[in-house]
Amino acid sequence: MIRHTLLLQFGAGAAPPERDAALQSLIALCDRVGEVASLAYGPDVDPRARDGFTHAFVVVFGSEEARDAFQALAGYAAALERLTEVAEAVQVAD
Repeated sequence: MIRHTLLLQFGAGAAPPERDAALQSLIALCDRVGEVASLAYGPDVDPRARDGFTHAFVVVFGSEEARDAFQALAGYAAALERLTEVAEAVQVAD
């Protein structure tokens, strides 16, 4: 299992429709990979958070190969670019 995690920092200038559209483009790609065990995303609601990240996106893949297949999909680079245009910061961890 690979937990592919994106921590996202959306600033005040990121309109919710733009933010949601960028996230939906990644979600749509997950539907094209067979080994997605789960997917979750949403705002950070921890009152102790001080790192500036406002949202998280977590995909659990069944294997490293499934994660690699996700990142190799046509449209992945464009979806990631769209996300980085809307977010002020993106941190990725597996």
